[in-house]
Amino acid sequence: MQIEMFVVFQDNTWTTLKVDIPDDTPKEKIEEVASKILLDDFGKKGMNVEFISIKDNKKQRAVFPIDVSEVTKLGQHAIRYLTLIVMVYVFGTMVVLIYTKRGEFIDQIFTWSIVGFWTFFFGYFGTMIAQEVLETLIKRKK
Repeated sequence: MQIEMFVVFQDNTWTTLKVDIPDDTPKEKIEEVASKILLDDFGKKGMNVEFISIKDNKKQRAVFPIDVSEVTKLGQHAIRYLTLIVMVYVFGTMVVLIYTKRGEFIDQIFTWSIVGFWTFFFGYFGTMIAQEVLETLIKRKK
């Protein structure tokens, strides 16, 4: 008999897998037998499993008590407000400096803008390269 199981790993990734279990397994032992088979398979591969259950929408919802879309929306709003605060601060500071210094600082603004641009992109591309290297090493390890 083949049943579909829901598996959550320690890094909070998840998957569904089909497991072959003996046909003579009693109904009340199906989940226990299938879990043992999966744990043995993952144990041989050196992978740790956090949660295993028969694929059931109710149990899947219980694993993730926080709605991921709500967390994503919250993060998007936080980034928007943070960006707004930074833009208001930069604009306000520039207006004050233009009024008090009469434009003597403009060359500094251009210099720091260029430095900030390059710093951001070096950091961004460095992060992307590090992520690719990490994924490559993980794939090799498996």
